[in-house]
Amino acid sequence: MRALPLVLPLLVGVAIRLAWVLSGDFEAVSEAGFYHQHASEIVAGRGFVHPQTGEPSAFLPPGYPLLLAPFYWIFGPSTQVAGVLNGLLAGVAIAGTYVLARQCCGARAAVVAAWMLALFPSQVLYASAPHSDHLFAALVPWLLAAGLSRPRHQRLRRWAPVGTGTVIGVATLTAAIGVLLLPALAAAWAFSLPRREVFRRMALSAIAVALVLAPWAVRNYVQLETFVPVSTNGGPNLWIGNNEHAGHGWMPWAESDWTYPEDEPATDRALRDEALGYLAREPLDTLARWPGKLRHTFVQDYNYVEHFSLAPRVQEMPPGMNGSLLHWLADRYYFAVLLLAAGGALAASSRRGVAPLAPAALALALPTVLFFGLDRYHVPLLPIVVVPAAAALVTVAQVAMGQARVWQPVPGLARNQLRPPEARGVELIPQEGAANIRS
Repeated sequence: MRALPLVLPLLVGVAIRLAWVLSGDFEAVSEAGFYHQHASEIVAGRGFVHPQTGEPSAFLPPGYPLLLAPFYWIFGPSTQVAGVLNGLLAGVAIAGTYVLARQCCGARAAVVAAWMLALFPSQVLYASAPHSDHLFAALVPWLLAAGLSRPRHQRLRRWAPVGTGTVIGVATLTAAIGVLLLPALAAAWAFSLPRREVFRRMALSAIAVALVLAPWAVRNYVQLETFVPVSTNGGPNLWIGNNEHAGHGWMPWAESDWTYPEDEPATDRALRDEALGYLAREPLDTLARWPGKLRHTFVQDYNYVEHFSLAPRVQEMPPGMNGSLLHWLADRYYFAVLLLAAGGALAASSRRGVAPLAPAALALALPTVLFFGLDRYHVPLLPIVVVPAAAALVTVAQVAMGQARVWQPVPGLARNQLRPPEARGVELIPQEGAANIRS
């Protein structure tokens, strides 16, 4: 019964994404093209191989292509098949956001958060791109909801960290930064749980993460002859943002704009060592790039959509839709959500509820400053951001209807209560065996 308010935004969110995906043909470009090719190669029986050389590869994480491959096997390799899967993953993300928001801010905020994510313009348009962002963004709210929950039953309480660690492991196989959500959850646990319980949860979750990663790491050791827990793109990505010619965003590390290295482990080590050497020599120059990297990641919400979903669209846009209109709509909606989220994070009525989400948000934003800025990197943060945004919108509605005040004091002793009774005009009248306080 509690899930009934979720049904409508869930159905609407999935339906409009499927309508967009099925409205035309799309080409898979850049990274999306490589994810598409990886899934196609798996279906063809060649395994997770380099799309250009046919050799075993681990440059990109395998999670999304492994999920996509069974759908390609059943329906055939097609970007529309990938888009339909992305629409269903959006439904998973909407449901997870609802559960997380209800847990943090209550039922009303949960419904609003679900609608916010369901109608997010950029995410509707982005559904046509076969990219790992869709799976990762669907996993984030669920693992946070599982990690921050307090099950009533003892057995569920005992095994909850294992489930959380399993989801983190799957998220890490989808995007390597997923592993950062484990220490982020530990930081959230430290504020509300005894130290011993925090260590217990950390240990169980870490074991579950390791068990999920182990088969892929063994495969990489056998086929690449070196230890690679997830992917071999960490060195190139670190070098992109930390070299003497680096800017704030992406830059090619080879002659072409987008290529795989022929010897992935060697290239990974070489570029990582060069980047770490630069970091040691120029720490101030590195820090000076951080604001620009953050601005590059969070300042707009449209360019990656145009690159992956609009530019490779084969058919003309439906009547009444054009790039400038979609650009205006996507960015205005995005900035409105960010402003509401800032208000919800600062408001006394919702601050305590959304505070446990802060470590996760910081963990997902941290790679931006360590590596390089890219607008697409804020996509996994959107299911988190809509939670305080929804709480703020609910508060605004309550104020407008007279059900709440704009300013509400933080619970606790008021400053006046800390003054002596005589200074507050309180008369102490002694009685038998006790003192009666009368103002």
